[in-house]
Amino acid sequence: MRRLLIAAMLIFATFALAACFGEAEPPPFVLGIDAHEIHATTVDEFLHVFATQLATYNENAYWLWPGNGVIDQFAVLEDTDRGLFWFFYPDGAFREMPLSEVDELGIMPGGGDEFTGVRDAEGNFILIHLTIDAARLNDRERIARVVHLGTHDPILWLTHEAFHVPEQTKWATHPAEDLPNLDRRPNLENVSARLARNLLQRQLMEALQNPGDEGLILDALATYRRWKTDYPDDFLDAVDTDRMEGTAFYFELISGLVVGYPDIIYDWDGIHRAFEILATYEHFRGIGLVSESYSAGGFAAAILSRLDLGWKEVLMADPDATPLSLLYDHFAGRELPPPASLTQAEIDAVIAQLHEERLRLIDAAKVGIDLFLGLLGDFQGDEALGLVMMIQMSIDELLAKLDGLPEDSTRESYAFIEEVQNRLRELGFAE
Repeated sequence: MRRLLIAAMLIFATFALAACFGEAEPPPFVLGIDAHEIHATTVDEFLHVFATQLATYNENAYWLWPGNGVIDQFAVLEDTDRGLFWFFYPDGAFREMPLSEVDELGIMPGGGDEFTGVRDAEGNFILIHLTIDAARLNDRERIARVVHLGTHDPILWLTHEAFHVPEQTKWATHPAEDLPNLDRRPNLENVSARLARNLLQRQLMEALQNPGDEGLILDALATYRRWKTDYPDDFLDAVDTDRMEGTAFYFELISGLVVGYPDIIYDWDGIHRAFEILATYEHFRGIGLVSESYSAGGFAAAILSRLDLGWKEVLMADPDATPLSLLYDHFAGRELPPPASLTQAEIDAVIAQLHEERLRLIDAAKVGIDLFLGLLGDFQGDEALGLVMMIQMSIDELLAKLDGLPEDSTRESYAFIEEVQNRLRELGFAE
């Protein structure tokens, strides 16, 4: 009798605790570089890491996107330090490639910064060629930023860039000549629009961190509506990149989570829980219209995913649909709060970031001009003239980037342009 009484009391206590506290919350995730106890420090070690990641991705690709075109992926990985290549099969098996086979595929050794797409003679996509070296492999600061994977990231270049080709090329789209921002201008000079988009990113990330607070989504949509209304040209410029880069970044996030943490993230519930953590990392916020499209579109897609809507099919069928527009449409008819504003400290920080981004783009333009100039000696005739035209166009673009900057920020760049023009004169290509 006593045992029965004790058992009854235990059962009662269990139900009482459940009533008071509800079901136990699942343990929190640990994401990022510290989630992996061992990191490959040599390319030979990393080959096995990448093989496992590629196999894991291919095993799960079918449920990550409806009718996913990025399935059964092959890959070529190049060690640029040693000039060695490996061919990877979808199941993770790999073998070293002779340079003759590399040449047959049309791969340029050392070509591209992180990746190049490989196509057949008819122009059809075959696979992604990825590069790796010891310095990047051991750059812990870089790896720490890839929270959604937690290791060095060639697999994410594969999933993101391949999503653009075999997947997105199936979607409804406008002709390229009808896209208002085909050259992907960052619109850095439109400071007010950049401030609005910065606030939008912050609000979307806050909404992801707090899935039970629908009001935070409405706050973000109020900012979206104000940006769309007050800056219509900026809005139109962003539609294509919000649509294409936003969804590709979303796909990069979800594929990275499944590949990087297969023991704890293997379904949508795990992905949505992980989004709450990813949204706390401020480095995901972009600066400049195109960079903003990755995070604003990607995190809007993450919210749509959490709401369990059939938004992906709608987006693929409508060339004007973006994750942001579909999120806005989902709450159509709801009263939105007055749009919020950034604090003065936040405004000052964004303006400083815009200035730094302009300087970064200037430096990148100069690197490109130097590259063209270095190649000029290898060409003759029409090919050389074509390269000179590219240099002159790049100089014009650089001059446009310098416009409006203070003199102390541009003096070195104007001197660089003069040196390039002098070099062209020495080579007989400028008066």
